[in-house]
Amino acid sequence: MGKTVAVAVDITIIAFLACMGAVNFSYFVVNAVASGIEAVFAEFPSSLAFMGITGASALFVALYAAFLAIWHKPRAARIRRSLAFRLARVVFASFALLFAAVEIVILSAVSQRPAPPTDIVVILGAHVNKAGPSMTLRSRLDVGLEYLRSNPGAKVVLCGGQGVNEPSTEASAMRDYLVARGVDSQDIVLEDTSRTTFENLTNAVPAMAAAGLVADGGGGAQGMAITIITSDFHMFRAKMIARRIGFTPYGVCAPTPRSVALSSYSREFFGLVKSFLFDRP
Repeated sequence: MGKTVAVAVDITIIAFLACMGAVNFSYFVVNAVASGIEAVFAEFPSSLAFMGITGASALFVALYAAFLAIWHKPRAARIRRSLAFRLARVVFASFALLFAAVEIVILSAVSQRPAPPTDIVVILGAHVNKAGPSMTLRSRLDVGLEYLRSNPGAKVVLCGGQGVNEPSTEASAMRDYLVARGVDSQDIVLEDTSRTTFENLTNAVPAMAAAGLVADGGGGAQGMAITIITSDFHMFRAKMIARRIGFTPYGVCAPTPRSVALSSYSREFFGLVKSFLFDRP
């Protein structure tokens, strides 16, 4: 029985790796053709690398394992009996279970009840290209525009500093995008020094204090209701961090562009684990 279970686990692992690699490549190729390969490169070079590396690695391991099992059974049997393989089996199975559990948690924030209107809206930044906001950032801004038009009088805090490969701060690019579409610049507050989600929301507090939206730069945010607008894959982590800072957060999700959706949800696993362990005031 033990041997049968081990074989079943090994087959499951190989099948999982093969499917993950094939899905990564096929999903990327289909959407790259639809969106244009240059747009995908400009959108998220790190996501492109993630999809390529994970997809190629998973496919290679799965195909090599299948090759050994079919044409070199004695060698495959020796590998399967080794201590290193047994440990790898346990580690991989544990990681797969953790990954699935975290992804379910991430997805739990995508479909929620409509957020009640708040006086302050926080839009979290994303990559800015030379031509302007990336597809992901435009999606967040378009959702923000709809929210602001439905809730006149709300103040909007735009969060995001300047990355090494960005022509301007994310916050200033977001402001230009919104102002060009009718948002009053007097209703906009910029937080333009952050580089991470944790810094986005932490640095938003003194930015709001300077604009007179909170009592001070410290405890003035405690219990303050805000509406966070960010990508669907990013919402759970953003609200978790906001609660730690002291906000009462509501969320409105922006759809993630199809060309980067798979890699975004996959990479968010690592971002959420990191934030859960380390991102604390």
